[in-house]
Amino acid sequence: MAGLQHSLALNKDLNQRARERFTSSMRAWVLTDLAAQMQADYEQASIDAGERHSSGEAVHQFLKERGLFKWYSSLRCATQELVWQSVLRAIESDPDSVKDISTATPATHGGSLALDENVALPAYSDTMDVHLMPGNYQGGHSQGAEAGIVYDNGLDVFSFGVMGKNLDDIGHSMANFTRLKWPDLNPKLIVDVGCTIGHNTLPWKQTFQEAEVHGGARVRVDLALGVRARERGERGVQRRAPDGVAAVGRGQHAVRAALVVREQPRDRLGRARVDRAVQRRLEQ
Repeated sequence: MAGLQHSLALNKDLNQRARERFTSSMRAWVLTDLAAQMQADYEQASIDAGERHSSGEAVHQFLKERGLFKWYSSLRCATQELVWQSVLRAIESDPDSVKDISTATPATHGGSLALDENVALPAYSDTMDVHLMPGNYQGGHSQGAEAGIVYDNGLDVFSFGVMGKNLDDIGHSMANFTRLKWPDLNPKLIVDVGCTIGHNTLPWKQTFQEAEVHGGARVRVDLALGVRARERGERGVQRRAPDGVAAVGRGQHAVRAALVVREQPRDRLGRARVDRAVQRRLEQ
C-alpha cells in the first residue's frame, strides 16, 4: 500500500503506516477468509437442517444465531471502527496537517469548484454515521477540509489497496470500458453524479479530454451530497451540475451515477436510475 498521492494525504510516519496496514490486512481477512468460512458453515448447516433459502433475508435469519456469524459481524464492525481510528490517530499526531490542507493555495489547474451553501442535506444523513465514519460524510460545522480528509484517508485504509493509488480505479475502469464499448462516442458534456472529491470524475476527463466534465453534488435526480474537501482538478473539470443536465442528447452528453446510488434510500432509487436511460440514448 503506497498510500494516497494527492493533496488530501496526511503525513504518516512508519508507526502510522504500520497501524493502517494492520487494519487493512485485518479487514481483508474478515471479508475474504472469514466470509468464506461462514459460507461453508452455512452450506453445511442448511444441509443438516434440511432447509433451503430463497432470499438473502432468509439466509440472514438462519445464520444470525450461529456463533461464526456473530464472530464475523463483531469483527466486521470492529475493523470498520479501526479504519477511522487509525486515520484520527494520524491527525492527532500531526494536528497542523488538517489546517495546512484546508488553507492550501488552490492549484492552477484550470478547473473550478462551486459550492451552494443553500443545499440542505437530507434528514437521514444525520440519523447515523454512514459506514461508522465519525461525523458522517458531511462532517460537523467546520468549513475546513476535515470531513474530506478523514473520508479519503479512511477509504484508502478501508479498500486495502484494491482501488488504485488515488482510489480512482473504478473511474478509470468505467471510462475505459465506455471508450472501448462505444469507440465512436465523442461526448461534449460528462456529468458525474455525486462526485465527492472526484475519484471517478477525473478519469472521465483524462479519458475523454475534449469533453466538458462536471462533478455534480446536486443534480436533476434530486441527490444531495455535501462537498467539504479541496479537490484536485484537471483542466476543464467543473465541480457543479449545470442547468439542463437532464437533457441527454444523442452522442452529446453522458451522465454517470456510480457509488452514489447505493447510498440512497430505496424510495429514491427510481429517480436515481440514470444509467440505463442514458445508455439507450447513446445506442440509438
